[in-house]
Amino acid sequence: MGYSHMNFMGKIADTLADAGHYVVTLQPVIFPYVSNGTTKSHLIQRNVEEKLTAEVMRAHQQYQPNIWTSSATNPLGVIGFLPTFKRITMTTVTGKKIAEEVFRYDFPQM
Repeated sequence: MGYSHMNFMGKIADTLADAGHYVVTLQPVIFPYVSNGTTKSHLIQRNVEEKLTAEVMRAHQQYQPNIWTSSATNPLGVIGFLPTFKRITMTTVTGKKIAEEVFRYDFPQM
């Protein structure tokens, strides 16, 4: 995900942690130079496969060539990314390894 998205989500995680919540943040890493945005949550990061990163770059070039001059309220810029984001999400949250890592955290019982 891009810098602003990761930073925003990280700040939400930090705000929840400041309010006393136990927060675990799971982030797919598409661009490794982007900050994770959080300093107070437990962080699990998963590197995205190179082919999916390449798909994100291709979709970005195809669907958002005028990103700095187009309307921020236009949802069409995001639609082209949805199939790739779905694959990234599925590869991030499925599998025995990620389940084992998440279950190692001691989540409070409700």
